[in-house]
Amino acid sequence: MKKKPWSVDDLFAFKCPGGPELAPDGKKSVFTVQNLDREEDKTISRVFFFDGQDCRPLTSSGKDSSPRFSPDGQQVAFISNRKEKSQLFLLSLQGGEPRLLETEKEVKSFFWHPDGKRLIFTSEEICKEDDWQPYAGAPPGDGERLRKLAQKEEKKQDKKEEKQEEKENRVRVINSFRYRFDGRGYLGHTVQQIYQLTIPAGFDEEPEVEQLTRGDYDHEHPALDPSGRYLVVVANNRDLEGMDPCRDLWIWDLEKKEGYLIYKGPGPIFSPQWSYCGSFIYFGGHDMQEGLSTTSHLWRLGVQESLKEIAEEKPPRELGVEQAENLLKKRDRPVGSYVQSEPRGGGGSFIHSRQDGVYFTMTVDGVPGIFRVNNSGEIEEIFYCRDQVITSFHTNEQGLIFTSATGDRLDEVYMLGTGQIKPITDLNGELFAEREIASPQEINYSSFDGQKVQGWVYYPSSGSNFPLMLLIHGGPHGAYGPSFSFKAQLFASQGYAVFLPNPRGSETYGQEFASCIDGDWGNLDYEDIVAGVKAVVDQGRIDRDNLFAHGWSYGGYMACWIPTQTEMFKAICAGASVSNLLSGYGTSDITLSDEWEYGGTPWENPDKLMKHSPLGYVDKVKTPLLLMHGENDMRCPPGQSEEFFIALKRLGQEVAMIRYPDEFHGLRRPRHREDFYQRLLAWFNHYREMKE
Repeated sequence: MKKKPWSVDDLFAFKCPGGPELAPDGKKSVFTVQNLDREEDKTISRVFFFDGQDCRPLTSSGKDSSPRFSPDGQQVAFISNRKEKSQLFLLSLQGGEPRLLETEKEVKSFFWHPDGKRLIFTSEEICKEDDWQPYAGAPPGDGERLRKLAQKEEKKQDKKEEKQEEKENRVRVINSFRYRFDGRGYLGHTVQQIYQLTIPAGFDEEPEVEQLTRGDYDHEHPALDPSGRYLVVVANNRDLEGMDPCRDLWIWDLEKKEGYLIYKGPGPIFSPQWSYCGSFIYFGGHDMQEGLSTTSHLWRLGVQESLKEIAEEKPPRELGVEQAENLLKKRDRPVGSYVQSEPRGGGGSFIHSRQDGVYFTMTVDGVPGIFRVNNSGEIEEIFYCRDQVITSFHTNEQGLIFTSATGDRLDEVYMLGTGQIKPITDLNGELFAEREIASPQEINYSSFDGQKVQGWVYYPSSGSNFPLMLLIHGGPHGAYGPSFSFKAQLFASQGYAVFLPNPRGSETYGQEFASCIDGDWGNLDYEDIVAGVKAVVDQGRIDRDNLFAHGWSYGGYMACWIPTQTEMFKAICAGASVSNLLSGYGTSDITLSDEWEYGGTPWENPDKLMKHSPLGYVDKVKTPLLLMHGENDMRCPPGQSEEFFIALKRLGQEVAMIRYPDEFHGLRRPRHREDFYQRLLAWFNHYREMKE
């Protein structure tokens, strides 16, 4: 059977698993499977169940996610927005319909209490005093107006109520440094709190909900100790304006209803997990040694004495970084899976504790694997393969389950047994059997100064003298690896060789490699990319007269920078770009990161910011440029593309700009994602010289 080339239509054929969880017996599992629905123009998400032999859908609404087994393994709880608001549902594995555990709260995330009778979940609420006013000099009653507005926005209204609300005063009041976030929008005046839901005995009874955490600041990443009494959360009540990236660890005693600060973090903290014995807390984070470009490692904090002091009703001693152990300092590689597939299902955690140690993902030189720090403090490799990436995993005392992809195969679900891997799903097997697959080849080359750089090259299955498509990742601290890339496969099917480099600035190669471009964008990173293109061309299979480039986010910045420095590319597409570091200040949702990455603030280093801005050299551009941007992008605002577009138009250069309504930094609507790929192919094919 002759195999077909990939097409944009295949975007709607992919089935993407994610967030697997192993049952307590280690034999069964649940996970989500997502696919794009063209007709409905939305992402369909269902819960799947593996019974030890076969896989089957457990839910069918298309709106379900985050499945979690009960401690006895007889029930599965999950989040669904089938009632227009994300709520918890409970499903017996013995059969029957899912049971709605309805509350007034919008559920963000959750996990089971060890007793199997309660669920711990996160939600948002406004936590202001009755006489609160948003700022000094605000009109009388403005605080009450905003409080009511926040309560209404928490509930989905019917059309009649929405029409009535159009007449209300919905003016936003901004008084915090951190007031919006890409993908979420404007944060308003709500904060995240932790709640406890007690499952009622009667099917029709309403659950009892109790708020566990207090304080007008976010409480994030909750985790319970093995006893079920102590809740660890990540919070920061030092700086309510949002100008401090540091986070702390708090322990909440669920019996005494009290919270205690136990660890004052020197930097960001995320995903804390208790050790099996309950004497340690593991977490991801860093100490800001290289600012917000510091590589995130796995840390361990002893809390046995802290818990003893809490039990004795004594304020626990405040611990600091001196009492925490950086378990990955010697390895100098980041905790987590920095390389994912495109498309992907997502979900899952990257730190799990067992009796024999803590399991975690770590990405080493572009490839994520599963590792363990055993009880002797030694790092052991559980699963690491240079041509396969781990995208998510879960483990308990009975086994380990994970999702994994290769350069020529999208994610599937696997179980790891004693020395062997057992495939659980084959969701995309039929599709891949019918398509031409390009397998990535690892390339290692030297940059202009001798620095070793790694990348991957996809060659079409047949032919020669290929046009070259350069794809530039975002970040800049992202990374490419041997994972499935629909974009790369699509271009390879069109006859392009595709090059994915990891220039300096990329994570997974050590701290110095990642942070050396801070305040110096467009220098070493640019040289590494150009050296990589030349190295691929020197392999002798590339038509050097047909070189093209595309990037998104930081990759969009580089796609704008490249044509100001060279005319070697025939056409370029820049997505969600940054073109003016000076005017970009304060317009992003990550201003503190930008300050560090860009090299300062406008009042400190205006000349430096312009020196590294593509807009400062826009008159050098001769290459046709296509600009793409989501109109609600809060990470790299659309004004960045607008400035470059208008400048190029004013200079009489060939340029076009595409705007995606209601989209944030990444495109979500299936219709827009389809349009993106169609335009990308059409743009480059237009400028490509077809040669026999």
